[in-house]
Amino acid sequence: MKYAILKISFFTLPVLMTLFSCHAGSKIKTLSDDILGEFVLVNGGSYIAGNTHDQEQPCKKNNILGVNCDSAQAEVERFFIGKTEITQAQWQKVMGSNPSFHSCPNCPVENITRSDINAFLTKINKSAKSKYRLPSLSEWEYAARGGIMNIASKYPGSNDLNAVAWHNRNSNNSTHEVAQKQPNELGLYDMAGNVAEFCNKDRNFDTDLTLDKEQEKGGAFLSDSSSCKTGYLKQKFYHDLPPDENNNFTGFRLLIEVK
Repeated sequence: MKYAILKISFFTLPVLMTLFSCHAGSKIKTLSDDILGEFVLVNGGSYIAGNTHDQEQPCKKNNILGVNCDSAQAEVERFFIGKTEITQAQWQKVMGSNPSFHSCPNCPVENITRSDINAFLTKINKSAKSKYRLPSLSEWEYAARGGIMNIASKYPGSNDLNAVAWHNRNSNNSTHEVAQKQPNELGLYDMAGNVAEFCNKDRNFDTDLTLDKEQEKGGAFLSDSSSCKTGYLKQKFYHDLPPDENNNFTGFRLLIEVK
């Protein structure tokens, strides 16, 4: 796979957005930022999200984890998404400290809350004219499935979980440096395993299970194979815990809106 890479700073991003047009069969377009890393252009489209046939996922609803058993038609506009999860080094450059439990500069940042992420976004958006945010559930899953380049598979980019993910059988109970496993069709790393990823709520996933709940996608270093499947959805469904909690297995990646 060939990539067209352009070096940028998020200060100059709005001007450069006009340079990009990507169609099926063309090179993958990326933007590179000195602090926030590389971003891949994902063309918009429609797809079936959730428990699709390629997931080979038996439907077992669980009142604790809120496993998604449904599939739904979803439509997304084009966007840029980070090739990797935000690392501890990137977080520290923006925020001035590293809250992570697993200390490792090139590992994903974790031990953060949604409020922490909002503070991070406020800082980077203050200097940028384009908008950085978390991906929605349907944007995340569309990118994980490879967008218009999708090749049906159980996990992002492969049917072999070990090839693409750090999970409970190979992680040694810890996060690992980003981009050490095989990427998916779009060149995105760690869409399965390493850390689960916070996503924004999504009208495409407005079911009884997801409405007004916090969502994560992708599974983590302590997750089993089912939790790492592309269509798997885990909600914050714990009524006895505060909604803005932190843990050592959830992080995030950034999305840049394209207008």
